[in-house]
This record gives sequence, C-alpha cells and structure tokens, in this order.
Amino acid sequence: MLIIDPEFQSLIPPLAPEELAQLEANILADGCRDPLVTWNGILIDGHNRHAICTNHGLPFETVAKEFAGRAEARIWMRQNQAGRRNLSAAWRIELELGTKADLLEVGRVKHAETVGRPNKESLSQNDNDSPQPKHDTRKEIAKAAGVSTGQVGMAEQLMKKAPELWEKAKEDEVSISTAYKEMKREEKKAEHAEKVKAAKELGGTPMEFIGPFDIVMADPPWRYDHQEAANREIENHYPTADIAEICTHVPNAKPDSILFLWATAPKIPEALQVMSAWGFTFKTSAVWDKEIIGMGYWFRGQHELLLVGVKGSPGATPEAARRSSIFREKRGPHSKKPQSVYEWVESAFPAQSKLEMYCRTPRNGWAKWGNEV
Repeated sequence: MLIIDPEFQSLIPPLAPEELAQLEANILADGCRDPLVTWNGILIDGHNRHAICTNHGLPFETVAKEFAGRAEARIWMRQNQAGRRNLSAAWRIELELGTKADLLEVGRVKHAETVGRPNKESLSQNDNDSPQPKHDTRKEIAKAAGVSTGQVGMAEQLMKKAPELWEKAKEDEVSISTAYKEMKREEKKAEHAEKVKAAKELGGTPMEFIGPFDIVMADPPWRYDHQEAANREIENHYPTADIAEICTHVPNAKPDSILFLWATAPKIPEALQVMSAWGFTFKTSAVWDKEIIGMGYWFRGQHELLLVGVKGSPGATPEAARRSSIFREKRGPHSKKPQSVYEWVESAFPAQSKLEMYCRTPRNGWAKWGNEV
C-alpha cells in the first residue's frame, strides 16, 4: 500500500479544475499509462493519477527511485514538477526556493560525513589566499524560475509575512507585485493603528510643548475691508491683523513639517502668500461644509477652505487615514473650527507634535499660540 506523505504532497502544485477533469477523462478512456513513482514506499509522483485510479478502482503500476534522504527526494520532486507543468511565477519561485534550501541541507550532510578527512582539494578551498566566488542565491533562483530578482525578494517576504496572499499569487489570482503591495498596505495600516493606540493611551498630551513642531494648524485673524452685517464684524470678536503682520508670525516648525491653513474664499491669495512667507509649499486643500448658508456678494457662503502646505519632506497622509476632502459639520460660534478636523489630524498623525496658532480653545495634545488663551 502506498504511503501519502502530507509534506511531499504539498510540493505538488494543484491542477486546475479543467486540467483535473481532462486527466480523469483520459485515464477512464485509456487507463493509467504512466507508472507512479515511489521512494521507500512513499508516493512522490502521480498523486492525481493515484486518487483517480483509487476512486474508480482502476489498476496502476509503480516504479521505485532511490535517494539518500528526504531532501534529495524533495529536490527530485520539485525539478520533476518544474519541467512538466505550466506553473505560475509564484509556484516556480517557491519550488526553486525549496530546492536551494534542500541543496544546502544535502551539502551540510555531505560535509558532516567528510569531517576529519581533509584532502588537498578541500584545503585549497579553505585557503585565504584563494577565496571562492560568492553566489548570488536570489539571482540564481530568479534565473531558474524565469523571474526578476525583485520578484524573488517580494516572494520571500510574502511567504514569511502574508501566506494567505502568497497562496493567491501561487494560484495566479493576483500577481506577485500586487500581493506584495497589499501586504505593505496592511503593514502600514497596522503600524498606523498602533501609533493611534499609543497616542490614546498617553491621553494625547505630550509632556512638554517646546517645539519645533511636526504639524501646524493656523486660523489667521484675516482683516476684511468691509463687512455687510454689524453682528458678523470680525473686529467685534477678536483683533484682526493685516497680511504683512501675519506673514511675520512664522511658526516654530520642523524642517520636515505640515501646515494646515484655514482661509475663507476671498482670502485665498493672501493665504497662499502667508504660506509661502512661512516657508511652506502649497499641496492641496479640503473644504469645510458649514451646513448653514451665510452672507456673500457672489455666492452666499457655506464653506471654508483648509489649505495644506509642506516644508521639506514630511510625507503625506497615511493611506489608512485618508478620507474625503469635504468635512461636513454645522457651523458653531464665530471662528470655531470643526471638531472633525482636529480629530482627523490626531488620527492621521498620532505621533507628531502639533501646534495650533491663533488658538482660542486649548485642546489636549496641542501646543497653542494666540491671544485668547
């Protein structure tokens, strides 16, 4: 009776359903023409033919092979599969990686068997004056599998860190590069989640607010030339400043930092001027939908802009924290900014130090600079 070894069986890439159906039809019509291959009574080739014959009560022949051990048997199985099947790139890489590992094992065994019996050739190989050429294993595997060295590197990480994605790549459901990108995306999500968790455990409040800061949020006291309604006049709520003065309020920001700058629609040119004066480069913007229609000459204003600028190379929003560019939150008291924006910044950049300029309501986890605190 043949022995079905789970380890050996796992080395056999499964047939596609249509391939298995065709093999079964051929065996039922012509019988099992090719003998099954065994080693020490263990089936090492012909698993699908054996299953079909067993299910239908059909006879089959076997032929035995001799190997010094399991590693050599595995090497033969992989080479036999690679030469007979149209395999996916992932399967070819896995077979080659396994073969290289088994070749090293066979080499160690043979070395152990020859310890204590040095000869002229082995002494020459160990001579420091005659160094042996180094082997680029990844390059060798890539060549044997017919893929790039980059794919081999991605495969090694997928096999170790994301076996579920690797199985999809082996089945050709996704490419190796797509599976790798998905793995890195999930790693970044997990890393970001850990940062958010750590920030929450610390209460969101750093021990010291001394700067310089990674994140700066600013709501400058823009001075308008006119106001339509006395009850909305800005000077009634807080002192304003002209553009020249605001440009001198350069925040204490790190060489690699992010600026979130609030601006109403009429103040976009001035806001960009301030951003540049503070050393930041404009990148993009978001919109705060206030859900309440206000005053205006061209449109009745219902929104405010949140401009985003960067200094140096702070990196963009982590993918796990990217959201719609529209924040919807009902307008509150004059100049009070939406709670959802603060919460998003804290969630997207949990580990970064934060400064709010022209602050009117102190918030845990943020340093503050302004005349109302």
